Amino acid sequence: MEPNNITPFEQASYIASVIYKAMEKEALTENERKDLDAWIAENDRHARAFSELQDREALEEELRALAGYDTRSAARQLFDRLGLAPVRKSGTVRMIVRWTAAAAIVVLLAASGWWWMAGHQGRGKTYGDVAPGGNKAILTLADGSRIALDTVQNGQLAVQGQTRITGQHGEVTYKTTGNTADIAYNTMTTPRGGQYKLVLPDGSSVLLNAASSLRYPTAFTGGSRTVELTGEAYFEIAKNTTQPFIVKARGTDIKVLGTAFNVMAYDDEPGVRTTLVNGAVQVTTANGSRTLEPGQLAAAENGGLTVGDADTDKETAWTTGFFKFDHTDIQYIMREVSRWYDIDVVYETTMNASDTYSGRISRNLPLSELTAFLEGNGIHHFRIDGRQLTVLP
Repeated sequence: MEPNNITPFEQASYIASVIYKAMEKEALTENERKDLDAWIAENDRHARAFSELQDREALEEELRALAGYDTRSAARQLFDRLGLAPVRKSGTVRMIVRWTAAAAIVVLLAASGWWWMAGHQGRGKTYGDVAPGGNKAILTLADGSRIALDTVQNGQLAVQGQTRITGQHGEVTYKTTGNTADIAYNTMTTPRGGQYKLVLPDGSSVLLNAASSLRYPTAFTGGSRTVELTGEAYFEIAKNTTQPFIVKARGTDIKVLGTAFNVMAYDDEPGVRTTLVNGAVQVTTANGSRTLEPGQLAAAENGGLTVGDADTDKETAWTTGFFKFDHTDIQYIMREVSRWYDIDVVYETTMNASDTYSGRISRNLPLSELTAFLEGNGIHHFRIDGRQLTVLP
């Protein structure tokens, strides 16, 4: 397809129609095949989108979710423009899913994080842009020395007692090689705009979100495996019935044997949120203790401890490269955005209870594309000036 004199929406529509033909096993022309191959090879986001588009059940779920957005949103406007009408039945929204090129366009835009706002003009002006976060962290060893993990070569990073520390891009691994009588403590710290994966000496893995830190021993001995968290992390714990794993975070202890769970414990959030994906955890505060079942969330805040059903996909979306919100207020959204993009947020407008957003957005987008997505869904307007994001009326 010749790139001259076409809009981004027309280009996306063309690629979507080619993908639709490929999904339906229709023969592609030579030019269509070349265009599709070039589009997939352009970047990892396109390759992931093409892969995800092969899963029809997942795509139908995307369509149903998009249909439930606010009527002012760009998503609903695009559905209307393409003639995909939602049907209301018994208070719920479902989609009449017809596998047409139009449906493929909608799903493609959602899956790849594109919402090309055709004709969209925001009231804010953008000066430059801000790239999304990536694999960045500092490893502080027992003697206080610091290793910038995003600048080192793959291979051995250090030795702490009988524990060898190796690294590759985005991941650090601890492996105990002998007697562990002498235990040291290390700390991994991610800046705003960074995340990193850590494999602990027992084989448990931790994915640390932006602006977070984890303090841990270089080998686990004694009756428990205890770490200290600030910020947010997703844990996948190696099972050991004789040595429970304990996460300490802002006055809350999360005790597990072998399980997967997410803990959010940022200082600028109301409390500590523990979401259980599988297995079992016991959450303890000064005022009580509760045991969670898979799919439950414990919130420790304002001196209380409450347990309820969790949207585990929303709570762990960051681990798969997405923000996901469900009637979430703009201040919470901006806190997540500020941590991931390493920006400061200021407000030149009054917030109110109706300033909420529901939807899923790729964390791999430049800041200007993310704010365009929010603007298109009726979530204020924005101005980017260096590393400051201003929220406008």
